[in-house]
Amino acid sequence: MKPESAIRNENEARAATPAPAPGAVASQRAPEKVSAPSTTLGDERASRYEKIRVRAYDLFLERGSREGGDVVDWLDAEQEFDAAPEKSYRAGAGGKSN
Repeated sequence: MKPESAIRNENEARAATPAPAPGAVASQRAPEKVSAPSTTLGDERASRYEKIRVRAYDLFLERGSREGGDVVDWLDAEQEFDAAPEKSYRAGAGGKSN
């Protein structure tokens, strides 16, 4: 709970702030900058999505570009992606994987 003096100071500050003119925008502050999350989770999801999208399109082409199988193509591509063994950084860079 705030001390009474702090509440009084806040109320005085609010009272000293001029009211906006009629028809004026209530808040004319610049928008706050929102920084991106420091994790790469979003990048990983985007990469996974893109790989699945490309594979689903390849499956579509393999089916002769016939309409009507987009969901099955997507699910098959997703299943292939999830079943593929994960490569370690060392294996992908030409080094030995433990």
